[in-house]
Amino acid sequence: MVDTFDFGGLEKPKAGAKLTNPRDIFRARPSGKSKIKELWQGQAKALDDWFAKPDRNTLISMYTGAGKTLVGCLIAQSLLNQGRRNVVYACPTIDLIRQTEKEANAIGLNTTTYFEQNFSNDGFDQGKSFCITTYQALLITRTKFRGQRRPGAIIFDDAHVGERLVRDVFTVRISKIDHKDLFVSLLPDIEEAFTEIGQKHNFDAVMADTSAGSVALCPPNGIYARSDRIQATLQRFAGSSFEIELPLDYLKGHIGCCAVTISKNIIEFTPAFLPSMNILALEDNAVPKVFLSATVQSRGDIIRAFGKSPFVIEPDVDAGRGERVLLFGSAIPSFVSDKQHINKLSQKHKVLISVPSERSSNNWAPIVTAPSDAKAFSAQLDQFRAANTGKFLLVGRYDGIDLPDDDCRIMVVDGLPIGTSQLERYSFDRLHLDQAFFARIANRITQLFGRINRGKNDYGVYIIASRDFENWIRNVSNQAFFPKILQEQVRLSEDFCDQIKASITDERVYSIIDQIIDRDPKWVEYYNAHIGLNPLDDKKIEQRDQYTKVDDQFAKREANFIVKLWQGDIQGAIAEFEEEFETIRSNNPRLAGWYSVWIGTAYNMLGNQSAMFDWFDEARNRLGGKLPLPRRQLDEIGTIHPEKTVIEEGLRRFCIGSLPEVMKRGLKAREQAKLAFGDTPHNIAEEAVRQIGANLGFDARRPCNDVHDGPDDLWLDHHTKIAIPIELKNEKKGTAINSEEVGEIFQHLEWTRTNYKGYSVPGILVYTESSSVTDSSNPSLDMFFTNRERLESLWDDFTQIVAQMAKTTPVERYAIASQVGESDKWTSEAIFNRLALKSLKQVN
Repeated sequence: MVDTFDFGGLEKPKAGAKLTNPRDIFRARPSGKSKIKELWQGQAKALDDWFAKPDRNTLISMYTGAGKTLVGCLIAQSLLNQGRRNVVYACPTIDLIRQTEKEANAIGLNTTTYFEQNFSNDGFDQGKSFCITTYQALLITRTKFRGQRRPGAIIFDDAHVGERLVRDVFTVRISKIDHKDLFVSLLPDIEEAFTEIGQKHNFDAVMADTSAGSVALCPPNGIYARSDRIQATLQRFAGSSFEIELPLDYLKGHIGCCAVTISKNIIEFTPAFLPSMNILALEDNAVPKVFLSATVQSRGDIIRAFGKSPFVIEPDVDAGRGERVLLFGSAIPSFVSDKQHINKLSQKHKVLISVPSERSSNNWAPIVTAPSDAKAFSAQLDQFRAANTGKFLLVGRYDGIDLPDDDCRIMVVDGLPIGTSQLERYSFDRLHLDQAFFARIANRITQLFGRINRGKNDYGVYIIASRDFENWIRNVSNQAFFPKILQEQVRLSEDFCDQIKASITDERVYSIIDQIIDRDPKWVEYYNAHIGLNPLDDKKIEQRDQYTKVDDQFAKREANFIVKLWQGDIQGAIAEFEEEFETIRSNNPRLAGWYSVWIGTAYNMLGNQSAMFDWFDEARNRLGGKLPLPRRQLDEIGTIHPEKTVIEEGLRRFCIGSLPEVMKRGLKAREQAKLAFGDTPHNIAEEAVRQIGANLGFDARRPCNDVHDGPDDLWLDHHTKIAIPIELKNEKKGTAINSEEVGEIFQHLEWTRTNYKGYSVPGILVYTESSSVTDSSNPSLDMFFTNRERLESLWDDFTQIVAQMAKTTPVERYAIASQVGESDKWTSEAIFNRLALKSLKQVN
């Protein structure tokens, strides 16, 4: 008998097309397979809003713990069902790949994973599943996701950390420990670049054993001039290391466009801004991209990372509103100063310790060390999750791990989350581009706090061990960048710490932590009494919104600038910054200084030396005279001694050039200064006063604008160590300075003395047309009125000297600058006394 096959036993196809609405996909999940019974309202709203226009680039912003991963998986499956080929879901870490795969499988979705050079199955290649992989695997030049696997849609999970991850693929980092021969081979070119602009001493200082980890920017012009030789050196060694070879694929031919930084043990090559649109996975605008992010107040970092300005979906959610209390180190100083207290705490509880860098992790070596590599990280983290007690050290990571509920309830934070790259450290520590980092740091802190606190019923204790972190988070202007619930929790914590610090002991700290974790009813009552009753000042929110609006615009300019520079359109790149430079300068003068460095560098690439020097002068005007940039030189001048005084430093900016060139620079300075003497908006007058100080030779800053604290303007004389704070009340004319304003002036005077302890502060100048104070105010003797007439008179005298110098030879100009600088009339103390009209204390 013939053995026939029974075709009637085959399963017949199910009726209906594939589901494309992500909510329908969720409803169709296998019954009983998932713990998730229904979508939260915020998740459903996000999915509906996305599905209305699935082909556009979209940022879905949901608070930590609100279920972004589930939303992303449903979107990925929807895109696949719509017919999109090669849907890729990118995660920051392998640990998150596994978590995402688990969550997708739990609702019946088929997935493929790719990590450690292996695809888990053929589903992705056959168009039957989306692929979950890492950012690095997707973004490197040698990615597997090209050709037939080129993405047709991409979901970027944890997109708020995208800037760091994208920068990594463009960064060649040479460690002296790991790549000593390459490190040593690069040093002669870098040393020569410093030497030719007369700054070899800066190179020597960074390389000295006593440098304590300081970072210097290598001269951009010098790097550009030697870029071919440097590239050849890098290529000669690249074959021995993928961590050098892979990012060098992107940097080949573009070394001269890089911001190169050097420290005692690391040389780092990375673009000043990210040319993301040159990445294969990002360049195609027809490929829809979905960015999943924690709540962000600005799209700026998304734009900087991915080169895209997405449509924003931010549904209201109550997830992620878990209970948090911060124990500030200033309230428990003895406890945080002895790490054995944390060690003892970890013998009863699980404690996650966060530090920003490997260097800072060394401080914790007596009680805990960080995992040695990625595999050890995942293994030790899993062990920590499974344990009942213990400690885990998280180094320079603010994302990618979830420790909800009993997985961990205590976090120690030791250091502000900055310095993920040397360029970032240099920007923050040396250039003081604090304002450019407000949103980024707030986002990182939000993410960091979300590592141990996920759901709305979660709770945790945060021990703030470092003063820099405490000061940043307690600054009210900075708090405006946090989600509303975190703003309230910070303010609750301030109230709590203020009440306990007078009677605190180390044993009582242990007791407080135990009571909170054990859910003491009186603690719960205290916490609930504060939440929702202490909102942030609306003015701070308005200031934040204005900042983020402008920052988004700057981010687009940065992205366009570097893409054009990368592609050889140098003039087009320059235009990106020059077209809006006045707006940039008035809103963020220090960032304008950083842009000026790269406009000048671009002009150098074009061979336009005159414009290059003009922009480098602009950069020094905003960021100080120590930048590694060449100055105008003439052969007949000979050897020039270093500046001895602040005024000499100011006048030297007008020493080089023909009479018309010097007069042109002087005219430009006078035009900028005019804005300080008229009825101009407060921020414009602030910047004009800063520019006057910078032209006089001071390191002139705007702390209130730059770091959200301190006086409106600050003139620093680094030669004689004198600091002159200036508070603007330019909008006041006939009205008296009131008690609240006097209090603010006093705080800003004390802020200057606290933050510049090595400087003499003769008092604070109040720049105003008012001439009286209210009877209820109580000003101190070191608060002084100054006004337009006084400042304009000082400025006129200075510009007259510039005009006289212009008529002499360059050699004579340097002699005049030195002579004027040494005059008693032009010392910083004399300038302060000349501006000080009368004390607020004596006016009435």
